[in-house]
Formats: sequence, structure tokens, C-alpha cells
Amino acid sequence: MRAEYRVLGPLEVLLDGEPVAVPAGRCQVLLASLLLRANRFMSVDELVDLVWDGTPPRLDRAKRTLQMVVRRLRVALGEADCIETRTGGYLAVVEPDQLDLSRFRALAGSGDFGAASALWRGVVLGNVASDRLHREEVPRLDNERLAVLERRIDAELDRGLAGELVAELRSLVAEHPLREPFWRHLMLALYRSGQQAAALLAYQEVRTTLVDELGIDPSESLRDLHERILRAEVPSGGRLVPRQLPSGVRNFVGRDEELRLLGELDGVTVVHGVGGVGKTAVTLRWGREVRDRFPDGDLYVNLRGFDPE
Repeated sequence: MRAEYRVLGPLEVLLDGEPVAVPAGRCQVLLASLLLRANRFMSVDELVDLVWDGTPPRLDRAKRTLQMVVRRLRVALGEADCIETRTGGYLAVVEPDQLDLSRFRALAGSGDFGAASALWRGVVLGNVASDRLHREEVPRLDNERLAVLERRIDAELDRGLAGELVAELRSLVAEHPLREPFWRHLMLALYRSGQQAAALLAYQEVRTTLVDELGIDPSESLRDLHERILRAEVPSGGRLVPRQLPSGVRNFVGRDEELRLLGELDGVTVVHGVGGVGKTAVTLRWGREVRDRFPDGDLYVNLRGFDPE
């Protein structure tokens, strides 16, 4: 049986694709703490501090209670139990492909920024009640996510995908108004998609935001980009590539096993089945998730096999 652990969003444990219920409260905090430091020893004192959010009861009592929490967690995990006891502490033993955080870092390290970004499912540990983790650990992970996202957007701008990025970048600057790289990306995407005036307005917007919020002007690199846009001296970027895949089903859910199998195949692949079972939906979903693997673009032909025509 194959266990999978997810922290890049709500804490989740899967066993052969089926969710395993992790008891709320200290069990979730304990598991999350160990998975964030997967395969690394954590002392009892460290875990007590994290599980009790920095305010544990008497240390001897907290250590006894921690043992009970560990036992309860192991029972709940069953065959997905990854906790090992060592002298003076514990660790979560997982293979790199079992933990989404490890896969994220490996993909980012290999330059597959799109696939790395696609692993994020929402707020890190959004269902784990721990002020300590959300104050100290989650911001660091979110900065990793944003750095990889910036590199993914850089690569897509270099490939000539400016027009496709505008809507996403408008959302990103609204969510992270003080993060200059996203404003730079937005200005470039607007300019390269033929919207010079909108690119100049974006600069005025970020300048106003930085002055109002921080009392500073935009960085030299952003000011330089503004000047080059004014003079229409910004390179057009990479070559245009075809991106023809339709958007697919809006509320797509499930099919994790089929998507995993598609990701493992190489060469020409045929997805077959009776009409109406969702072949097109799952294929389009997979195609859009792995676009970064195909820098020359994607083509789409509707053969209308089941249309009345």
C-alpha cells in the first residue's frame, strides 16, 4: 500500500488514494511539525514546544502527554504510519515522492516551476490549529512558493505567453501589492500584449501603493522598466507559441489515479473508454497541468466523435 502526505494546503494523508482521518488538535500539529522536517530527528522538547504552541504545562506532564498523542496519531494513521521513535524524540520517515513538499522542492530545483507550483492546494496547513506553525513555518514556505511562481512567470514571459498571464498577474498584485516582481511581470505582460498605456498605469499604481504604505519609491529596476516602456524600448520577449487547449471542466474533481498514470507515461498516449465517462475532461486537465513540459506549445483538434453532426 502507498501512503502520501500533503502539507502544501490543508494537512492530508492518503493511503492508496483514499483519505486517512488525522484527529484534529495536537495530533495534527504533531504530524505537521514532523512532516515539515521530514526524515529529521526532532527532540521531545522541540515537539512539546510546538504542540503546545510555546506554552506547555509542566515539562514532565507534557512529555507524558506527548507520548499519548504519538500513540493516538499512530493508531489513526494505521498502515500510513510514518512515525519512528528514537532516543529522546521522533521523526517522520517518508520517501521523497510521498511528501508534496519534497516533490515541490525537487521540481523547482530541476527547473520545472509550473509543475512545482501546481502542487499547492491552498493555505499551507490551513486546517491545522497552531499559531506557532502559522507564524513561523507557513510564511517561510509561502515565500518559497512565491519565489518559484516568479520564476515560472519569468519563463512563460520568455516564451511569449504575455497575453495569457495578464489576468493571473492582476490577481497576484492585488493579493501581494508590495511584491515588486509581480508588478514588473504585469507591466511586461501588458506591454508585450499591446497594452502600453495599461502598463504605464500599472507603474503609477505600484508607485502610489509603495509611497502610501511604506513611504518609498519603486526600486531602480522597476523605474528603469517604466522608462523603457515610455520609450517603447522593451524587447518583445520570446517567440509566440500555440496554446490551443480549451479551459476544460470548471469544477473538475477526482481522477487522481488517472492523472498520476498520465504523468508517468511517455510518448504517444491514447485515452479510451465509452462515451460520456470523462475522457476529454481528464485529458484536458492533465494537458493544462503539464504545459511547462511542452515549450513548443499545444494543439487541439475536436473530432466531434459524439456530436449529432
